[in-house]
Amino acid sequence: MTRMRGLWVGLIGLAMPVGLWAQEAPLISLVPDAPMAPMAQPLAETSQPPLIVLTPEATLPVAVAQTEVPKGPAPLITLVPAAGMSLTDPTRLGASPEGVVLAAAPEGTVQAALVPTLPAPAATDWMMPLIPVAGTATPVTRIGAGMSQPGILRLTGEVAEAQMTVTLPEGTPASMILTVALRSSVNNLPEKSEILVMVNDVKAGVIPLESIGPFVDYRLAVNGLVPGANRIQFLARQAHRIFCGPEASFGIWTEIDLGKSGIPVAPVLVPLTPSGLMIALQAQTAGGGVVEVLADADTDARMIREVARALSDALGYTPRLKVVPFYAPEMDLTAKARVAIVAAVQDQVSIRRGTGEAAVLQIEYTADAPLPDLSLFLPVQQIAPAIPVLKPGVATPLAALGVPQIIGNTHYFRRDVDFTLPDDWLLLASQKAEFEINYGFSEGLAEGGLLLIKVNGQTVRLLPLDREGGKILPPLKISFLASRLHPGLNTLTFEMAVPGDPALMPCVSRETDMLAVLGESTLYVPASPRMTQSDIARSLTGLDGVDVTIHSAAGAEAAPAQAAILDMEMQLRPLMSLPRRTSLHVVSMDDVGLIPMGDTRVSRNDLQSALDPVPLPSVIPAVLAVPEPPKFRLSAEDLGAQAAGVNTDRDTSFLATLASTFTPGGWVASTATDGYRAAMPGSVSLKRWLALHQGQAILLQLDPATPDDLWLLTGPDMNLADIAPKLDAFRRDASHAAPAQAALLTRHGTWVTWSQNRAPKLLESWSFGNLRTVLGNYASWSPMLFTALSLLFALLSVFPAIVFVLVTRQAGSRT
Repeated sequence: MTRMRGLWVGLIGLAMPVGLWAQEAPLISLVPDAPMAPMAQPLAETSQPPLIVLTPEATLPVAVAQTEVPKGPAPLITLVPAAGMSLTDPTRLGASPEGVVLAAAPEGTVQAALVPTLPAPAATDWMMPLIPVAGTATPVTRIGAGMSQPGILRLTGEVAEAQMTVTLPEGTPASMILTVALRSSVNNLPEKSEILVMVNDVKAGVIPLESIGPFVDYRLAVNGLVPGANRIQFLARQAHRIFCGPEASFGIWTEIDLGKSGIPVAPVLVPLTPSGLMIALQAQTAGGGVVEVLADADTDARMIREVARALSDALGYTPRLKVVPFYAPEMDLTAKARVAIVAAVQDQVSIRRGTGEAAVLQIEYTADAPLPDLSLFLPVQQIAPAIPVLKPGVATPLAALGVPQIIGNTHYFRRDVDFTLPDDWLLLASQKAEFEINYGFSEGLAEGGLLLIKVNGQTVRLLPLDREGGKILPPLKISFLASRLHPGLNTLTFEMAVPGDPALMPCVSRETDMLAVLGESTLYVPASPRMTQSDIARSLTGLDGVDVTIHSAAGAEAAPAQAAILDMEMQLRPLMSLPRRTSLHVVSMDDVGLIPMGDTRVSRNDLQSALDPVPLPSVIPAVLAVPEPPKFRLSAEDLGAQAAGVNTDRDTSFLATLASTFTPGGWVASTATDGYRAAMPGSVSLKRWLALHQGQAILLQLDPATPDDLWLLTGPDMNLADIAPKLDAFRRDASHAAPAQAALLTRHGTWVTWSQNRAPKLLESWSFGNLRTVLGNYASWSPMLFTALSLLFALLSVFPAIVFVLVTRQAGSRT
């Protein structure tokens, strides 16, 4: 009623002469993005506060009303939203049924931003979800875009960006409503925190970041949508309420609930076609939703795994799957997409409408036949951008590694550049690699600002950022040991930390970029002979999920194990090609006898103690660590010997001492063991290493003859569903210092490794060209052994000289 009154007043006011409003409240009608009409009378001459009736067009998303205020006492201005309009922040402005009353400043303007009241999606609508572009959101929380938990995208830092896509069916209009479920940290300063939304590279609107606590739905009317894939870009600019600096950068964040964000579409608009099926699958899996695979109990498990692999290939990410029988009571009746595997007399694939308007991919197969071709219904997409390969011996620019430039605008900034080196590349000596950086930074950064250049987690150069800023500096060459690199996955890291200025106040707004690293920066890695060294992480980079076996004692027939196999086959894709395929065997403690132990002399008790759920004591009592010898009083001789301080249990004769020297635990054996450990790297035995660590699972590669056969021993408290992501995180971590033959997953979710440091193997023939490098690798692998061999060859070379002198010496000569 109030809105209608304001609308009628506005229309009448426009039609009546200006002079009639001399003694009444002046009426001002505002249209968004249009200049305000001249006022009927100055505000100071009116006896009533002005009544501003907002009459924007319903299609315009944002309206700004500005009214000039003359000098003098501050009058009251009433803003009355028109039909279909609401204020962006009615709580703060003091909304009432009569409108919003603002106290105008004595001089200046009064401004109020308004948005249309957009309808909420219908309960039956399907939310076309926002899907992060592959590789743009890491599975951990960090500066920038990261997944704080499944289905929750977190934007952390002063500036953070997220690239998303949303797929729409044919026939959808170009103008629709985008729903974004947001919540922000309590540290965010609302006046300086907002998200700019871009749709297909066109500005769609700005969302203020004011929601703290539960997720709040924000709706934007967006234009320019097209059937198929649409690009959605979120650019967050955030400010801390109190502090400024690297620590404050982690304290400001905004989360997007992907399961509740997207564009609502009526199910009838989603056709029963391959493209419609993909849209339904995306809508079902958004925010961690589960895709039900309907199958009978006697359905071939191989069929289920191949269907799961096809789903993962088509979606471009790994969905959660659940195998349920037909007509099961636990079936989700609100599902948008399902897969049904049916035994039939003829191979056939079709898409049908199921319960709750769900799109069902029905796969009919014949016994003992391969899976029907699903390429038409589930076309293969690229899972993730391939990790680029760096060619040794050639200076490679960052642009060739997929990084055209790096821009940092947060007080703490980190960017990792991943690349791979060939599997047969190996340098262990003092050869130098070189990184030539072209970079610049903003002028006037706070004192103490630093840029760290890291290679596989180790800092190789520290660059100051508090002097000579405001320009691109001349190229700087940074040399580092090539031995810090290794075959397979490597990471070059740029890490910036700039203190606040001051640190105890909010950051000031910046117009310039804090850091820029150009794509012309080059990385040079020297070439090497074809050599290799056994390593678990290297083998895992070539692991394919189809080569995973869960042995029967580990529960291969149980539902959790079947689900774990599905997860591994979908998540574990080869990161690089290896000459041989890697196999992974998952066993429990009951099948520990299947694991080849090599020459480590590790027993089942050693492995079981490392996986015991009972934690190790933090401090070992001295009485347990060094027990005192017992004292007996069984005879007079014992009393006399103890009084004299004589050990009655040990023979101290010379022959007994000499004999004990050559026993397995004597001086000769212990000296030989110490010498072997000094000559052969790997000073701590696996038995002792296991006694010092405890965890949930152990990854082993102990047989040198089969370096690509890996064994994963799971503990009693290890959830099989968590195995795949943990293994994937381990093989993507390039910070491991030495090749490892054992890795233990701690209860904190981190991996610790043990290295036997096996000898490198030369994969090509010896030659004068590679002799120096190959010998350098062996000398770096075991300096003592190489020195001993060098001395031996030096001694052997003396004998021919002595023989030559003796043979050529004349009889009777004194020389």
